[in-house]
Amino acid sequence: MADRGKTWGTNKTPVLEQLYTLFINPVKMHSCADRLEPESQPIDHDHARSAILFGPPGTSKTSLVRSLADVIGWTYVEIHASHFVKQGLAQVQKTADDIFKQLAELDHSVVLFDEIDELVRERDIEKDAFGRFLTTSMLPKLAELWEARKILYFVATNHINYFDSAIIRSHRFDALILVSPPSFSAKTERLLNLLYKGPGLTGLRFKTTESEVQKALESLGAKYEATVGKEAREALSEEKLSDEYTLAKCALLRWDELNELAFRLSEILNYESPIPKVISTKALQEALRHVEDSEWRKNKSYFDFLRDTRSERRDYQMKNVWEVSEGTKNSSPELVSSNESCGSQEPLIRPVTFRFQASHSNSLALDAFQSRRPVRLRWLAAFQAFD
Repeated sequence: MADRGKTWGTNKTPVLEQLYTLFINPVKMHSCADRLEPESQPIDHDHARSAILFGPPGTSKTSLVRSLADVIGWTYVEIHASHFVKQGLAQVQKTADDIFKQLAELDHSVVLFDEIDELVRERDIEKDAFGRFLTTSMLPKLAELWEARKILYFVATNHINYFDSAIIRSHRFDALILVSPPSFSAKTERLLNLLYKGPGLTGLRFKTTESEVQKALESLGAKYEATVGKEAREALSEEKLSDEYTLAKCALLRWDELNELAFRLSEILNYESPIPKVISTKALQEALRHVEDSEWRKNKSYFDFLRDTRSERRDYQMKNVWEVSEGTKNSSPELVSSNESCGSQEPLIRPVTFRFQASHSNSLALDAFQSRRPVRLRWLAAFQAFD
């Protein structure tokens, strides 16, 4: 989960951190008195309990949700489009009713609706029809699951643009979370490891930076924005990535494609004598050109990804919840919230074990002061949905 949760974007909160902040830490902090009690509610009323995970194919959306269930020790349940249509398209509504009746009986479970937007392609209808299907058939039932506070549930999709805006309403989904491809640092670390384990190349480092890759990606996006006319844009979208923007491919490479990239890099590096210790941008570009593109990855994939980076949303009022643990003498005296505002605090904050909430004005409500030892603060977070 740690590797797959390190996602693309230096200015973006990694998915792993978002999942811990939104779901894992709050669940762990909210202890349920009796797990066998049918009326128990293992999710606190002001904690997030649902999200739509979206992003390019192969970014481990399913694996992340399964790992989340393992981390909190809850049962993992996976539902596919085939479950909704197993009795035929004419019975989708009845089948959905049956599925949600069974889900309503669960507790301490993590449910993933995995790529149920496949219903759209099977039915060969307009791409926003899936949103209408959710709105008319599933959203009221999702609202009931949300109110019950017994399970966490997620939808994984490659096509967030298929969704109706009603889906993000409160008491249905608490967040839209972009699951980007692996981060640049995660990819380069993995590549260096593969180059060492395979051809035995050691002491290497990359000259290319993430900002250079991002610049190539954004330049490609700018070309699309500068293209006039629907037909011209569609034609550009269906083209393969040109050599001018080869570096942008690094952004969308999946975890499973890094083995091929490492092989291509080893061929290029071994051709030189002596073998360079710095992998140049030119060498990386050449290796990327030889990585086979899947059929789906055309210019449109890059344009969709750039659009997706602007699509993350949250529909809740956030309360900053901090876990306080005993720290060292050099613990930082500053408290920094997610919006990068900070409040100054005395170097010795004193408590050993408790938690507190910070309001939007960053005024602090502290209790249970037990000692004058310095402490370290870790943001865990709880969430209150909009009514």
